[in-house]
Amino acid sequence: MNIVFVTNICTHYRAGAFSELARRVSVKFYFFSDASEWYWEKRNPTGGGSFDGTTLAGFYVLPRVRVTLGLVWHLLSEKYDVAIKCINGRFALPVTFLVAKLRGKKFVLWQTLWYHPHTIFHRISFPLLKFIWSHTDAFATYGEHGKRFLIGNGIPEEKIFVAWQVVDNSLFEREVSAEEKEILRKRLDVVGKKVLLYVGQLIPVKGLEYLIDAYRRMKNPDTALVIVGQGPLENDLRERSRDLTGVKFAGYCDQENLVAYYSIASVLVLPSVTLPQVKEAWGLVVNEAMNQGCPAVVTDAVGAGVGGLVVDEVNGFVVPERNADALANSIEKILQDPSREATMRNNAKETIRSWDFGKWAAGMIDAINYSMRNAN
Repeated sequence: MNIVFVTNICTHYRAGAFSELARRVSVKFYFFSDASEWYWEKRNPTGGGSFDGTTLAGFYVLPRVRVTLGLVWHLLSEKYDVAIKCINGRFALPVTFLVAKLRGKKFVLWQTLWYHPHTIFHRISFPLLKFIWSHTDAFATYGEHGKRFLIGNGIPEEKIFVAWQVVDNSLFEREVSAEEKEILRKRLDVVGKKVLLYVGQLIPVKGLEYLIDAYRRMKNPDTALVIVGQGPLENDLRERSRDLTGVKFAGYCDQENLVAYYSIASVLVLPSVTLPQVKEAWGLVVNEAMNQGCPAVVTDAVGAGVGGLVVDEVNGFVVPERNADALANSIEKILQDPSREATMRNNAKETIRSWDFGKWAAGMIDAINYSMRNAN
């Protein structure tokens, strides 16, 4: 069985997963993007991994429509049984679907979203997406939330498989020395304080204004809020927190050095919100932090919070979005109860241990096998 897998870019957090899939099945990857996506931090690496992959040349006919004619050629000429395509790509998605169907091949959709954006383009294109859904042989989703979304849109449950969102646990579980922790604490000026940590871009969908407001409501003076990342909202957030001495903006940090931040954190907070055009598909920082035994407080607009990773009151809390009081209360439940914090830390480590590249690949292979067993 031969497979072609069409997706936008090979990010650093996908390289290991793609390599694991390639170890288990015969697959060729085709990447159709130039890595200019709005959500992609350009300083993060792309590529790597051990698999057969090709980045395709292309050109833009509209700001968000990149045409890769080479993709058409490969799809028409390659020998394959199954085509897998992620949900994005305004040219690549319909082309991959159409060519696969014209050639009588199976089509698996990697449905990475658990909502349909409320933009003019997405409203107009929704009938096309529903048509693709109706002729898709199998689906792979990020988590249970993606599965519920598809079922709610009329997709039969037996066609949906979860390819769990994962990171390179071997990178994030490394033991951080006491010296490395102390150096970081001194640099951040958080020695002797419990650290609330946010990691990610400073953009509207992350809901950071609610995190700052939650921090303002908290009563414990021996805490610090460390915000790791950069983005267009940085100046506004600095101004919003100007009266709060415990808020630290740490700037951009690469993947390897993020481990030390997770190791000094008492809790990771991801306060994302729903916007008309975007919603937090997962939140891989939760996976990363749990490798250091860091519990997570996330909103119900975070995929990891409603999709199966964060278990409320076990390894973290899931709170309503846009609710600073709920964020503050849940954070304080962890910080003010050492026994609860210790238990949640142990639970976080235990949870994430099995969330490895094999967990993602297994879900994808389940979808592939189902597509081959069942004619559409």
